[in-house]
Amino acid sequence: MIGIIGIQSVDARPADNLRVTDLDGHSLSSIKSGQQVLLSYDLRYYALPDYEKSCIVENVNLDCSSISSKSIVVGDKILPSNYDDKAFTMIFRVQDEDSRTWYISWIDGKISASQVKNIASAWMPETSGDYTATIFFWSSLDNPTALLPPVSATITVR
Repeated sequence: MIGIIGIQSVDARPADNLRVTDLDGHSLSSIKSGQQVLLSYDLRYYALPDYEKSCIVENVNLDCSSISSKSIVVGDKILPSNYDDKAFTMIFRVQDEDSRTWYISWIDGKISASQVKNIASAWMPETSGDYTATIFFWSSLDNPTALLPPVSATITVR
């Protein structure tokens, strides 16, 4: 179920949902060099009513004490909104153990209130090793205001 599913006074942050999958969306337990994979993330956008306590969105507890009837949740951050579509730029970056960037791409999009959108970018590792994939959530490339904290995952390529 999408949306508010209850009220609770406990504060917590959501688990990251950056995934590495094959081209059909199936999770991968191992990756080989030269294998094309998808870096995938579910972006959630919720319109929230007024609350005086914390609220739960998709089993994630948020401090909703300061929100108004024109607030939304993007990931785990509460933002003011008029329930219009929210524009965003999602940047995908992959770096090796020496912080060299091997891959960078971005996707511009819009998301509507109460929508969950899977966003993915294809990457093909050229060499084996340990990599860190990071996703950044910005207003746009021209306005690099972070909408959410970056999300990272470690990827081992054999």
